[in-house]
Amino acid sequence: MIESFFAVLIIVVFILITVSAVTPQTTLSKADVPHTTLIIHALPVAFPGRIQKVTEEGTDWKIILDGDTFFWADGRLLPEKDLTDINKYSRHPFYSYTRELRPIPQYTDEEKKGLNERIANRKNDPPKRNPAFHNALWRVYDKKSADETMKWISFLNYTVQIHPGIESSLDSVETEIRQKAEHNPELKKYISSFTRISGYTWRPIADTKSLSFHSYGVAIDIIPGDTGGKEQYWLWTARSNAEWFQVPYSRRYSPPAEFIEAFEHHGFIWGGKWFYFDTIHFEYRPEILIANGMRPEKILPQ
Repeated sequence: MIESFFAVLIIVVFILITVSAVTPQTTLSKADVPHTTLIIHALPVAFPGRIQKVTEEGTDWKIILDGDTFFWADGRLLPEKDLTDINKYSRHPFYSYTRELRPIPQYTDEEKKGLNERIANRKNDPPKRNPAFHNALWRVYDKKSADETMKWISFLNYTVQIHPGIESSLDSVETEIRQKAEHNPELKKYISSFTRISGYTWRPIADTKSLSFHSYGVAIDIIPGDTGGKEQYWLWTARSNAEWFQVPYSRRYSPPAEFIEAFEHHGFIWGGKWFYFDTIHFEYRPEILIANGMRPEKILPQ
């Protein structure tokens, strides 16, 4: 009897392990699930009322946004009409995001060669993400609709054009920065050193066919007056340094930590933490912060 019990138990455990290996997870522990799964399930939390539902669809997911259906198909976020030709599109930018800067890896010669080949391929065959999901999320479908949607606001003494959907978040960012600057001379000096703040611009990401988040008015660039000769953007660095990906943080331009944290507290990620670094860039991606445990909101099982 005991032997039969353990035999059945072993079979049940095997089945559970097998199912968990092939089925998208909805548990809350980052240790147990891929970051993409967490971000998918963070979407309804990040955009309440807009994203009504996330459900499993085979080994992928189905996302309902304002009544319209989108599918996570092998890393692509697509409307149903584009599912028949998913290889036409590059994968969607969902990724892990850490509170602290990750150590810069030391690559082998073979790995460096592979990275440079990837950059060459990027130029010859520019990545193209399907824009339909973010078009629907921000209700921006082309330059005309974008121009009609954007509004001008005052942010840190500069006039900036942005999507009205992030205005309250930027107000909170500014309030936090100014409060911290009252007790932080370095931060106070920094916010008086800009030459410009750039928001909405209808354009693709450099060397790609994918719309920049600037096109939706949900990204801003803080343009410094003096970088001290430090690197700001990976593509500019790559033009003169084939090993741009190993430039140490000490040689990369960076805003003060409290400046970055103020943005992160209110839903923005900083491009200085990307592999393809862009240290003057912030964009509104609350789902990524929620999924990585950097916001108070919790992911709820669907």
